[in-house]
Amino acid sequence: MTFASGWYSGSVTSGSDELNQINAQPSPEELRKFISTELQNSDENIRRTKAADTFVALYRPRGFKDTQANAKQLKNALDLLGKSNPTVADFEDVYARLVANGMLDLDQSKLTALQKQEEEARVADYLANQFDPEKAYEMPMEELEARARGWK
Repeated sequence: MTFASGWYSGSVTSGSDELNQINAQPSPEELRKFISTELQNSDENIRRTKAADTFVALYRPRGFKDTQANAKQLKNALDLLGKSNPTVADFEDVYARLVANGMLDLDQSKLTALQKQEEEARVADYLANQFDPEKAYEMPMEELEARARGWK
């Protein structure tokens, strides 16, 4: 009975099968190249993952929802821009574009709260810089002059 190469006759492999397995082994140079490529790909994947995780950590408090749909939108936009190894800045750029076009699902309650905080901070800053005639008598003359001239 004859078996094709790679088939076993009982529990012993044929001599041609052993030679085929030896000849099929990659050379040391091929192994080094393969390992180097895999390590580089692994490093790139780690960098991409870290950038994405950092972006999500920064923007989740700002209303970004970490969903499959949002991830696909970000990935598609990055692919369209040719960003195969995106940085946090690339994610931010794409995020701003997608938000401007209304293409991301965002947490509206967080956005509303954030807008309210920003508005309160602007009002507090405005009120803190208002001229108070009572405090003007207590100010040093140099500061009073700087405010009057618009330097401060």
